[in-house]
Amino acid sequence: MTALDALGATEWCLRGRNRTTPVPLAAFLCMWFTSVMSPEQSQTLAAEIEDASRRARTLVEGLDVTSLTRRPSLASWSIAECLQHLVITSRSMRPLIEAALSEVERKGARSAAPSGLGFLGWMLVKMLEPPARFKTKTTPSFVPVQVPDPMQVAATLCEENNLLIALARRGTGLNTASTTIVSPFNAAAKYNAYAAFRITAVHLRRHIWQAEQARAPIAA
Repeated sequence: MTALDALGATEWCLRGRNRTTPVPLAAFLCMWFTSVMSPEQSQTLAAEIEDASRRARTLVEGLDVTSLTRRPSLASWSIAECLQHLVITSRSMRPLIEAALSEVERKGARSAAPSGLGFLGWMLVKMLEPPARFKTKTTPSFVPVQVPDPMQVAATLCEENNLLIALARRGTGLNTASTTIVSPFNAAAKYNAYAAFRITAVHLRRHIWQAEQARAPIAA
């Protein structure tokens, strides 16, 4: 897809309900491509990640190892597997975000203007938002083949989330569009640091939601 194709597709996606009146594209381009993570964006990210931690703790309350590792079906992950997948993802994504922030800090560019996601970041955030509309195949290295300690996996995830929150606060005011992160899921996908934060946050929500679906039969 060329840049012009992307803009044309985007304008179509942003039309009104009757698909005849485009929303002014310039306003959305500003949203996508502005460069700095504002205090409000940092606070929102922190709140979203903290909420994911709260939901993870609630998920495992009162459950034993058998319940945590029980799959609702052969094709679905257990609660513990969903949470372990998030731990694996965080441990891959977080160092990339940290390296990107360090690079931006060395450049010294700061501002109070809000950051944009970029086109790919925007698309991924929209696609990943739960409830899941379709299944995607997980990259083999991110499949939770083993859960070392099912009884501690939620606590481990919360520790990872606290590190992400610290990075989100560190990113406040930084020019997060000035550096590119290569997705650990797909080397062909690249996005800016703010998009990486948002993708990580929505990915958390997606799999916490999945784990909640796995818990529903247990609660019943």
